[in-house]
Amino acid sequence: MLMAIVATAAVVGAANHTGAAYAAPTTCGSAAPAKSASATATGAPATETTTPAASPTPTPTPTAEEKSGGLLGWLGNLFNGGAKTEEQTAQATPEASATTGAPAQTTSAPATKPAASHSAGCATATASPTPNNKKAQVAAGQPFVAKQPSILKADVMTMEGLTYDGVAELPHKDGTTVKVLAFTMKNSVSTPFELDTPGAGTLLLTKSSKLTVEGDVKFYTTSFSANVLGLLPLTFTPSFPPPAIPLPGFYTACTIELVYVQSNVLTAPNMTIAYAG
Repeated sequence: MLMAIVATAAVVGAANHTGAAYAAPTTCGSAAPAKSASATATGAPATETTTPAASPTPTPTPTAEEKSGGLLGWLGNLFNGGAKTEEQTAQATPEASATTGAPAQTTSAPATKPAASHSAGCATATASPTPNNKKAQVAAGQPFVAKQPSILKADVMTMEGLTYDGVAELPHKDGTTVKVLAFTMKNSVSTPFELDTPGAGTLLLTKSSKLTVEGDVKFYTTSFSANVLGLLPLTFTPSFPPPAIPLPGFYTACTIELVYVQSNVLTAPNMTIAYAG
């Protein structure tokens, strides 16, 4: 599993860049028509010949490990957008040719074998992940948000019932908007918690040994950077949103551009608020 994760993390280096995904071309081999001509007989009886039928190649049955999801299954879905790969298997067609025991004719016209189907033996190339274009609706009465987001930092963050709702646009006071990733969850726990808020010429630092928000939590961010499941470093943005699959609820080394958050309850033991420096 560790080697699979390391190989996956190497692919992620390119996935961390924003932009549209590209689809891999479908490559198939073309079968050319095969021609066979019958030889001119000399009057001797032709011998009967039979070509043995080719036995079809059995299709391997997926093992239980391949069918299961788990960590590797989630990582696989992350890069193919949850789509399943379909393969086309070529099947051998038995052929048998035989001649009668009677003397062959003195002349014979060449016979042409029909061209093989283009799809036979052709494996469809897997397309790269399609961008997730899901949109989220902003609730009526949404307050204005700051021009510069605050930066949330946490060594460990857990999110119960985490759901990605899509890309939303939150309003600024000057009439402009900002694109954000919208999430909802039952609760979120950040350990330890730090929030760096720009303004007044210096940063306002809010710190706590652990901060918990719960109850109808809505979470809007322009950048979500963390180690997914504590292993895979990824950065999600409105240009590179999460895939349309269930998201895990455990992250480490979190750095989040927090534009807006709301919840029914906030708990923060040992909280301090002070300007930097």
